Amino acid sequence: MLAKPRRRPQGDGTMYRKADGRWCCEITINGKRYQDYGKTERDVAAKLTAIKVEHATGKLVKPSRRTVGDLLWLWFDATRQSKAEKTYVSDKSTIHRHIASKVGARRAGASTRLGKTPITKVEPAHIQVLLADLETKGKGVRTRQLVLGVLHQAFAWAVLPNRWLRYNPCDGTPKPKNLAPRAIRSLTEEERAKLLDAARGDRLEALYVLALTVGGRFGELLGLFWDDIDLKNGKVTISHTLLDIGRRLERKPKLKRGGPRTIKLASIAVAALREHREKAFAEGQRANPWVFHDEAGQPLHQRDVTVDSFQPLLDRAGLPRMHFHDLRHSFASLMLKAGVPLMVVSAILGHARPSTTLNYYGHVLPGMHDAAIEQLDASLNRQYTVKTF
Repeated sequence: MLAKPRRRPQGDGTMYRKADGRWCCEITINGKRYQDYGKTERDVAAKLTAIKVEHATGKLVKPSRRTVGDLLWLWFDATRQSKAEKTYVSDKSTIHRHIASKVGARRAGASTRLGKTPITKVEPAHIQVLLADLETKGKGVRTRQLVLGVLHQAFAWAVLPNRWLRYNPCDGTPKPKNLAPRAIRSLTEEERAKLLDAARGDRLEALYVLALTVGGRFGELLGLFWDDIDLKNGKVTISHTLLDIGRRLERKPKLKRGGPRTIKLASIAVAALREHREKAFAEGQRANPWVFHDEAGQPLHQRDVTVDSFQPLLDRAGLPRMHFHDLRHSFASLMLKAGVPLMVVSAILGHARPSTTLNYYGHVLPGMHDAAIEQLDASLNRQYTVKTF
């Protein structure tokens, strides 16, 4: 027989046992009913007391029927003005595809159980189940990180300033990580020679030469203007990056990751850029500010370069498939192996901190340690004669 609600003084709330075995407490404050559940009568008694204390101290969260989907789109609309456009597009795609499609959306999108759950019912376990489901469906680590990040920000917004929730259910949820991070691929000296030989005469030969001799990021190199390049003094200034925002390109100034930087050009880079400019002039692109562009004079998408130029180049060179970013890794590894100080390499790469460079390329240092000790040993042997007995 189910427990009946206990008669308590008016305004003191009630406690009772439900058909599923759970205990429930209810109280009406200022015309709004507050409920909570627990396994035992003692649990709900403590929760009922907590509701009263929160009301007395002005910390009581108003009951809400909003679902997680409602919350996400409210948060998205309320914060869109403060987001960079690339973040705005990413957040919208993450919510629509993986958590809760917007009502009336043309594409079905995601309709997850979590998206339909009232925000007051969400617990940390719900977040972990969603991430596990995404992993089961083959979604990568980066996708799951984006999902958790969006949820964490939206729930934090619900806690403060809106006070729809007492706490953020994403707090304490571990960030998805690669159990076996992708090993950094660095070209050998022989592979670099093969790549450059295969690129000879290619429309984007100068791009590949720059990648291997300057170490710029993909977007940084594609975002170069001729004004950034001083062929007379052999220098390039990387001050912008080309962002691909929903297949729309936008050149943005570098405000993060170390900001603008000027790098000395290798002689082969200067030669490749001179030849590249001559070809552009021959195509009638003398007034075009972009260093790298298509035949119509428009800037290039990273995906198009990868599919139409870089991967075929690797095939011609007889090299295995790799990422364009691996050319940057090859440059960094070559510099460190040549004995260039870590601080200098970090500045050239545009890392905000040398520790970032060390985290990526620490595997190169053990061999450098051996070489340094051998040089020290040779130097000391020239200065001192070790007595033998």
